[in-house]
Amino acid sequence: MIMMAFVRSLSLLMVGLFTLALSACGGSGSSGPVFEQLEITPQAATVTQGQTRQLTATAVFSDGTRRNVSSDARWTSGNAAAAQVSNTGLVSVNASAPADAQVSITATYLGKTATAAITVKSSAPTVASIAVTPARSSLEVGATTQLTATATMSDGQTVDITQQAEWKVGDESIATVSSSGLVTGVKARPVLAVVVTATFEGKSAIARVTVTAADAGEEQPAVMTGLRISPAAAEVIEGGQAIELKALATFSDDTTIDVTAEAEWTVSGDQADAVELGNSAADKGRVSGKQVTEAGKTAKITATLEDLTASADVTVKPALLERVEVSPASVRVPKNFTQPLSATAHYSNGTSKDVTDLATWSAVGTAVSVSSKGLVTANTAGTDAVAVKADFQGLTGMSGVTVTNATLESIEVSPKTLQIAQGLTQQFSATGVFSDDSTRDVTTNVTWSTDAAATADFDPAESGLLTALAASPTPVNVIATNSGETGTATVIVTDVTLSKIEISGAEELPKAGYRVALKATGTFTDDTEQDLTQQVEWRSSDSAVAAVQTSAGSNSGVVTTAAAGVSNITAKLGTVTSSAFAFESLDATLTSIQIKSDSLEGRKAEMSFASDRTFKADGTFSLGEKTRTFDISKDVTWSVEKAKETDADPSTVATADNAAAKGKITTLVCAAPCADKTVQVKASKGGVSDSIELKVTDSALTAITVTFAQDSAITNLPKDFKRQLKAIGTYASGPARDLTENVTWSVANVGGIETDAAFASVSNDEASKGLATGNATGSVKFTAKLLGISGDLAAAVTNATLVSIAVSTSPTITQGSTTSLVANGTFSGGDVLDISRFNGIAWSSSDIAKVTVGVDNGQAKGVGQGSATITATRGAIAPATATVTVSGHRLTAVRVLPKTDTACALAANDDPEQLANVFGRALMACADFDGAASRDVTSQATWTTSDAAVVAVTDSGADRGFVTAVAPFDEDADQSADIEVSYTEDGVTQEGRKAVELVDFTVAVTEVARNPAGAAGSVVPADGGTVDFKANVKYDGMRKADASNNFDAVKGFDVSLDSAVVWTLVNASGAMNDAAFAATGVQRVTVNAAAPGDPADTGTLTADFAGKTSNTVTITRAAAAP
Repeated sequence: MIMMAFVRSLSLLMVGLFTLALSACGGSGSSGPVFEQLEITPQAATVTQGQTRQLTATAVFSDGTRRNVSSDARWTSGNAAAAQVSNTGLVSVNASAPADAQVSITATYLGKTATAAITVKSSAPTVASIAVTPARSSLEVGATTQLTATATMSDGQTVDITQQAEWKVGDESIATVSSSGLVTGVKARPVLAVVVTATFEGKSAIARVTVTAADAGEEQPAVMTGLRISPAAAEVIEGGQAIELKALATFSDDTTIDVTAEAEWTVSGDQADAVELGNSAADKGRVSGKQVTEAGKTAKITATLEDLTASADVTVKPALLERVEVSPASVRVPKNFTQPLSATAHYSNGTSKDVTDLATWSAVGTAVSVSSKGLVTANTAGTDAVAVKADFQGLTGMSGVTVTNATLESIEVSPKTLQIAQGLTQQFSATGVFSDDSTRDVTTNVTWSTDAAATADFDPAESGLLTALAASPTPVNVIATNSGETGTATVIVTDVTLSKIEISGAEELPKAGYRVALKATGTFTDDTEQDLTQQVEWRSSDSAVAAVQTSAGSNSGVVTTAAAGVSNITAKLGTVTSSAFAFESLDATLTSIQIKSDSLEGRKAEMSFASDRTFKADGTFSLGEKTRTFDISKDVTWSVEKAKETDADPSTVATADNAAAKGKITTLVCAAPCADKTVQVKASKGGVSDSIELKVTDSALTAITVTFAQDSAITNLPKDFKRQLKAIGTYASGPARDLTENVTWSVANVGGIETDAAFASVSNDEASKGLATGNATGSVKFTAKLLGISGDLAAAVTNATLVSIAVSTSPTITQGSTTSLVANGTFSGGDVLDISRFNGIAWSSSDIAKVTVGVDNGQAKGVGQGSATITATRGAIAPATATVTVSGHRLTAVRVLPKTDTACALAANDDPEQLANVFGRALMACADFDGAASRDVTSQATWTTSDAAVVAVTDSGADRGFVTAVAPFDEDADQSADIEVSYTEDGVTQEGRKAVELVDFTVAVTEVARNPAGAAGSVVPADGGTVDFKANVKYDGMRKADASNNFDAVKGFDVSLDSAVVWTLVNASGAMNDAAFAATGVQRVTVNAAAPGDPADTGTLTADFAGKTSNTVTITRAAAAP
């Protein structure tokens, strides 16, 4: 083992040295590819208990090359009790790992990390269906019959679940059923069977029991005389919410009984295929519209019971078009450039669809023209917005397009550098920087070419699509031109060949129209990797389950779910085909949506004018008895609405993107003074929605201040060195903001020197915005511009040379945490500058088992306990060193869990804790650490509640973390609150939360024993005896630790002898009395012996607990002989 560890460490060291060599190649004026980031594929996976899953770690370099470093990375598991990971990325899930446990797997390589989320899937068979036998039976009043519930498991085995199932009877005035399936006849109704339902783990089954009179002399029951459906005629909207039909039986005594559950439901008629009709125990009589097959036609719904039938007509109406939305709602376009618009139709059933290609497009006037596909061309500049309309089925959506006189000043091409195998293609994009400081995608407006068309050339029909034609060691220049401006990039075409293709991405989604983008990664013969998602041919083994987009473009590899099931997805390029990627479309139903953003405070967000922010939408789905949460940001419809009288007109505040950047909210430019405005941001799908309040604040930009980001007092820039600039915006109100990433940067020579060469350059690339480089000695002015406001910094490029390097500190950090080391360079002119990054400093660690360090950025991470020497080198300059000591473990997360015997071993989940107001619940806070076991920090954490009027939490003493329901249960109210926990250790603070929702409870009285012995509910002999009863409190989500009372997972908490229970026995004759019987923990009813000739006697027993009354149990004593 020691030798293996040594070999692995040596391997990592050699890779690091190789990377350093690449970086140093070419002297101070050039550099090789830089290691930029680490990726893990797949990023998320579901692994069955006892099974394994291989993860891959890929290093991504600055020239676009990718290399598999799985064997060289350091792998760790965030929950080793549930899953371990080998030193090559093979994840092994323990057979005893909790089902649905979440495990974070981390890979570390040369100072950079990446994570993947593993969800544990249960290997135990699940319940496929249940059945109740006998399905039909008959008994007399007072008699009993035993029903049996049997579960068929997913592995085909059958299990008797009679004792575990939950039993219910449709009409307790006709018959009762015990917790073990024993049915007792109460009242004769021979013409209509009573329905008994057994439920177990989300599955239900029924049996029908007919109750007849005990003897011919007994009064005969009423006879069923008719059956009808209510309503007799109804309408449903296609794709909208379902309606509930009721079957009502009338009897000869003029009574009416709801027999929806007892009836058999069928559908026929002209639109039978247009509706979905429920006929299972859980959804009988429920009708929803699927599609409109023919206008004006109906589906006939029939209910059958015994020998009677009834019918109702249901018409499926098309969803009504409510509005057409054009995106973006307003836009500024430079003259002679184009802008694509999209049109979305929104319907009354909450659905929407893209109608860009179906709408009729037009523009008012001649300032702009618009194609049949919504592509706007700016013709004539003006100050007013021009209306561009999209007409669809009688409704019109509109966008305001303002044509500006802004001129193109520069073009930036992405990717900037690329290495590509011959025969493959690469999509390039071009971004234009304009004279009004705006930037826009000009990919379709530039002319694309190369200086070596035989090696690589562009497809004239596809803007920016480059094909690598022949291998060549000579770099090819990619050129994008427009209006005399040129942008360039560099491409090298290699002769490597494709060896394999791997698919990664989400492995499951809910059925019925949800989408996810899969990724195809190609590995080549030189071990480099490339994203081939847009080049492969995608196939699905079952498009009825999941269809996959196979045409080239941004939607290539996008899977759309249909029916529930599993489909195998493959990707093929040339003769190479990937392994099958099993994708499951889950039989799950959307129950709620939650809008999320790091900037949310409660259900409110705040933005400034002329800004944008992307929100997420998480959907919660019901999957049997469980719930699952998925990111459905791309599947919902986003809108900005006016929901309250105080809200502003949304068209004056913000727009929502429902196209490529779904969930992106863009606030409009305001004319000063800018009054604060409030609107609602809404995400909706299929009748389910969520909204948050968005406040757009008065924050007009008034000034920009430009400085160097480090050592700002020094304005010198040594030649051939780089320094990061920073732009700070000052606003009319509110705090200043860092605008470095938002401004457009430029630089100009000053001092009257005539030269074509710039003394300095500054980057506008996304990855290095504001990075200044000294090219030649002289005075320069750096400028940052945004929304017509600019700020300048005067600087001088000097001939100063680097004399020495020093690393500023020797810190102590915790295992798993990071710290940025600073390399200060002393120059010949006396300036001391931070040159840690971008300036050829190569960082290395003497012991990567204890401390790793970013080769090009000096970011050190504690890996193992101990110390390591970190060295910074640059060329012939004497190296500088610092000692980094690792002590303790970094706090990575805080989980809020119900307090159980397994303590912190329980995996966290997003399901809310359900709590009835009769009991409280103890929660615990578990702190997770990097490289150390989780620890219970309940007593050290700070506990708060988001709504103290609903749920309270104790934040002191021995009961810290104990939650109690404050509000009484209200089924019409949203009674939930977040219990929030904050914990700090070694200066690191982590927060966790757990939702708690209030639920109702029931009190059930059941018979448990009698003397003399007999069936539960049977008649007590005339000579008397005793009958024992228990009272149990039950509610959804109950946990054993909620109370000290005896607990049964099916029946709930035994409160038979609880001081809060009030037992009530009603017996007019006084022949019965009840009392607590502590020896067996029951309430005992004593039935005294009857005197000769006494008639039958009855009594009733109920239990009251916390204001709620149980079911009524009847005790009957037989009549005595004369």
